[in-house]
Amino acid sequence: MFSTSRLLAALAVTLATALATHTAYSWGLAKYASQAFTIRGPNLRLLPTQDMDLAAAYLNERFGGDDDLDVLFSGSSVTAGYPFSADTAMPARFAKLADEDGVVVANGATIGHDLALMTEYLCAMSARDFSADVLFIEIPTVNELSVVMAGEQPRPCATGPIESGGYLPFFLTHPWGAAAIPRLRDQYADRHGEGAMEKWVFPPSYVFTDADLEANVALAALRIDAALDAADRIAPRKVLFFSPVYRRAFDEQDMGGVLARYEALVLDACRQRDDFVCLLPDFGMELDINNFFNITHVNRAGGDALAAYLSAGVKRH
Repeated sequence: MFSTSRLLAALAVTLATALATHTAYSWGLAKYASQAFTIRGPNLRLLPTQDMDLAAAYLNERFGGDDDLDVLFSGSSVTAGYPFSADTAMPARFAKLADEDGVVVANGATIGHDLALMTEYLCAMSARDFSADVLFIEIPTVNELSVVMAGEQPRPCATGPIESGGYLPFFLTHPWGAAAIPRLRDQYADRHGEGAMEKWVFPPSYVFTDADLEANVALAALRIDAALDAADRIAPRKVLFFSPVYRRAFDEQDMGGVLARYEALVLDACRQRDDFVCLLPDFGMELDINNFFNITHVNRAGGDALAAYLSAGVKRH
């Protein structure tokens, strides 16, 4: 005869087993994430809707010490270290130069980010009550010009408070199942940035004219201000720097003037604000082909050169 009590007991056992399995799996993923994301955080492009909760979990885990000087890098693929391992990325090289007890560096950059996506990231972290002591914010000039020319508006800034925690609470509330490991794995872990670009290809999508920028200069300024506003919400001290590009390739396309005008627009906005260090885009490495993997991304030597420039720039200010 059908027994309701037996059915309920079996259901309770099934649910308890499922809960225990999910908890154990979530604990394993949290352990894996803590080992996978040291200086470089998760690649948000691999996550559903660029999940900001995991980005916040990374920062909560990375900046756990009460007395540490927390240094956050926000930017695009140059700062993320594409297409190389986390230890090759510029923030990791910067951390080695700092080499002081109590200085903790986190790399919150994401491949492909422009200023609007960086603004979204910084706003999301602020809404989750995250702050750093020093924020390095990269201006991804080529990425940004591409979307400005397409007329993309800034995105609304998230407001809080939004609860966030470490890795275990994240995975307990985000049942990704088998999709978790591909989303967490570092696809560039075995590439260490050796070698240099021998020749370059200039993608047609990188070609802009003075007239293009003139037609979109108000939008460009709006997006710059939105990014700097978001940076203000994260840290009391901000350091602005530009993505290095191989200048000779851009000069051959008669784009040197467009880059210079956009950079001047950024520097003017930066210099009008308190607590910003506004570093210049031309510091020598952008003229040396041996620093580049391609015309818009640095190799290990370029990462070292950029880290040294940022370290020296901070000390001067």
